[in-house]
Amino acid sequence: MESTTSEATSRTGYQPTPAQDEILKKFFNPENTIVDPHYNSANICLSRVEAERRAELVSDIEYTFSLALKKGDNYLGQAEINFYLEKLPETNEELFLNSNALAVCELTINEDQKDDHRYFEGQKIRMEVSDLKQGWNVISLKYFSPY
Repeated sequence: MESTTSEATSRTGYQPTPAQDEILKKFFNPENTIVDPHYNSANICLSRVEAERRAELVSDIEYTFSLALKKGDNYLGQAEINFYLEKLPETNEELFLNSNALAVCELTINEDQKDDHRYFEGQKIRMEVSDLKQGWNVISLKYFSPY
């Protein structure tokens, strides 16, 4: 039985519409696409405590974005985020990037591919301590998002 991208990567929670699923299958490899099961277009949160901790850990952030903005309800993008880590976080939950994307593909942290759901859930791209190094770090990804 052939599964759709949404069936293969988001077994519970938010399910892409058939039109979104078609776009995901056309532009993203289902083998390394992660659909956020907790996607909520109206709710991206960063608490003051999280922001303050991030500021203690990270400096010198550089973003490079490429966007494919087409007619319709969705867009595609590619991002590379470079940041300088002053010190390693103490736990795996301390450092993350917020994202309003519905799905990500080809997610890499310091050139290590991340295909596991735990790396993109609840509109957060998670960075585990073992993925990071003191000094410069790079995250790259392709993403899909409704407007």
